[in-house]
Amino acid sequence: MAANGGGPLLAVMVGLLAVEGYSEKKMRLIGTVQGRMRIGKLRSFDVDGKPMMAGDRDAHAFHGGGEGKGAGGHRTNKSSCMLDGASRGRLKSEMLSTRLQSLRQLIKDNDLDAYIVQTADEHQSEEIRECDRRREFLTGFDGTAGTCLVTKDRAILFTDGRYWLQAEKQVTDAWQIERCDLASYLGSLQNDKRESSNTSQARPHYSKHRTNSHKGMLKFGFDPMTTTPRDIIQWQDQLEGIGVLRASGGLSHHRERYMEEEGDICSSNLLDQVWEAEGSRPPCAEYLIGAHDLCFAGASIEDKISKIKKILEEKKAGALIVSKLDEIAWLFNLRGGDVPYSPTFWGYAEVLAQPGREGRSSMANQTGDSYTKVVSTRLNGGNPSEHLSILDDQNLNKNRVKVQGEDQLSTGNSVSGGVLYVRERQLTDDALQMLTRAGVQVVDSASIPSERLAYLQKNHGPVWLDSRTTNMNIWGPLQGIGSVIDLPSPIMDFQEVKNDAEIEGSRVAQLSDGIAMVKFFANLEHLLQSGETISEYQAAQLLDKQRASQEHFYELAFPTISAADANGAMIHYSPKKNQSGEIGLNSMYLVDSGGQYRCGGTTDTTRTINFGTPSKEHKGNFTNVLKAHIAVATAIIEPGATAMTLDRVARTLLKEKGMNFEHSSSHGVGAFLDVHEGNQTSPLRAGMMLSNEPGYYVEGEFGIRIENTVLIANYDDACPGCMKVETITLVPIDRNLVEKEMLTKPELNWLNSYHEMVRSKLTSNLREDQVANLWLERATAKL
Repeated sequence: MAANGGGPLLAVMVGLLAVEGYSEKKMRLIGTVQGRMRIGKLRSFDVDGKPMMAGDRDAHAFHGGGEGKGAGGHRTNKSSCMLDGASRGRLKSEMLSTRLQSLRQLIKDNDLDAYIVQTADEHQSEEIRECDRRREFLTGFDGTAGTCLVTKDRAILFTDGRYWLQAEKQVTDAWQIERCDLASYLGSLQNDKRESSNTSQARPHYSKHRTNSHKGMLKFGFDPMTTTPRDIIQWQDQLEGIGVLRASGGLSHHRERYMEEEGDICSSNLLDQVWEAEGSRPPCAEYLIGAHDLCFAGASIEDKISKIKKILEEKKAGALIVSKLDEIAWLFNLRGGDVPYSPTFWGYAEVLAQPGREGRSSMANQTGDSYTKVVSTRLNGGNPSEHLSILDDQNLNKNRVKVQGEDQLSTGNSVSGGVLYVRERQLTDDALQMLTRAGVQVVDSASIPSERLAYLQKNHGPVWLDSRTTNMNIWGPLQGIGSVIDLPSPIMDFQEVKNDAEIEGSRVAQLSDGIAMVKFFANLEHLLQSGETISEYQAAQLLDKQRASQEHFYELAFPTISAADANGAMIHYSPKKNQSGEIGLNSMYLVDSGGQYRCGGTTDTTRTINFGTPSKEHKGNFTNVLKAHIAVATAIIEPGATAMTLDRVARTLLKEKGMNFEHSSSHGVGAFLDVHEGNQTSPLRAGMMLSNEPGYYVEGEFGIRIENTVLIANYDDACPGCMKVETITLVPIDRNLVEKEMLTKPELNWLNSYHEMVRSKLTSNLREDQVANLWLERATAKL
């Protein structure tokens, strides 16, 4: 999202920062916070601790957020800046149509009937790098969830309830939006075939071109780099008897894993070919990777790996392969910036339960020449930079990284501290030294070579992977009876339970976030009451700058959702500079935002606020949502309960009023990691952090959501084994929208107690800001 809001609002924002004592240099540093900030030539981390782009290790610069960037971190098409909205929309429609036609031509050229385009990258990240946003490039839809199916005459987008309204506004008429997932849709094709031979009017019409072995079968192309085994299983189950899957992209040595014919593999992801031919695909930027201090992490690398090894031994697994970027960052106490809105970095990891069973020196003779293949790691624009012989544990040590010209990694035959596959040039010296001390082997490669995977299978026993998060390119070489243990990663079991240091860091982050939110609401109200015309986009920029001025701020946790009135009904709406509604005094204004903080916290807060005179309907609906929120905040949690249990608490109460919402009301929250963490089926344990966010939405009118981050804590002796919910977000809930008579006495007591806590923690930090302090007093007054 672009930095400048323009006009009187910009002057107000700059003035606010100047009044608070921010130097010119500091103001320059916080000038852009959506995506990445652009800094000059500085070494390693900048003055605020933000990692800079990797490249020449003596001159780094951030890539992002400044010149040439549009809303949400996208590149700005400067040639169309002066066009009106209708012209821009027409050009965009024509461009998307051309892309769809080009993809269909490649589908035909590769003898396919349909092609699957997913949102995912190779690590199944929620937020995607610009260079991996294939589905957005094809459709124009920029939500974080969705899958496309393209045939010769149909283009179908599948997404969930958070994005139905948004997708309808963003895609062209060429696209059909299905309110189900791809697997369900493929199942309907199978049912259609059984029920009727004439499906052309209701479902896509497929080409009659077939090879002999696939006669009568539909051919669905997919990219194994962005597809998981769980995806394959679901699709194959639904395609039984009507279709087959064909891989495109990935590595050719996986041909036998999915293919039936020698020619049944495409050279690369088909949509990548379209993107690269158009010449508009952005480079995949690399950022420096720094150490996450032990005082914030709360546990050393050695302690974490020791716990993982113990689990591996219990499960009789020889090795664990880690694909999830947040798990890798947590395990090695590292933070980066390769992925937007997430302090993670590109790479893989492995942890061995113990040294391999086979002698390392004779390994090549026993397994054949293929295991001595030299893997070229291409860096610096694709030029060969360094060769790595990925043979065995011993050779892994021979290829150890050198720090300042001296060999500092262990020389033993065992990989004691795990293996990190990452581009070495991204690591700061401090990070390299920390990894060296922990016995971690660093391999200068952003992926795990297939030779290493096969070696692990042969010499370390079963390999543990998660079929939900591992791509088919990693999974393929390890298939075989007894060679794979398919279970959720054991890392998340430890990661989602925060230790004392992570909890304290989260509380500090919530304090900073609360200060930013109160200042934002106070100044937004002042601007509106002064007669200023404020757009949703300008308000988002004001909030983002206010958050960026806080101590420990690193980056946003996700694009700020700033939505007034009807736009609030689009659950994950994010305003664009040239497509943004206005906020009025009587608007139902929903703002969902969060930050990443270097002290170890990640925040996620939603407030719905009305600065004027809300209607009785608005107050009634808001109060019902508040009652659902309080029900979760005061719940006593019995052993075995999950986040889904809390979701049912909130949803049941609203359903009794004829209300519901199309999103989960609870998700895990990271500690200076991903804002969405873990899964909803894990049993709740003391130390977990979750969101509490029931809502209610009326299409074309308004949206209501109240979201706090909560900490799961142990209850008292009155209920052994039970747990309670502690709210740690420090932002007032709009009293102006509360219908007091609808609240029970315990509910009213909770609201007043919460506001008393917020006021007591924030007041001393706002004494120098009279406007914000007075607003806080009013917003937290006893109801």
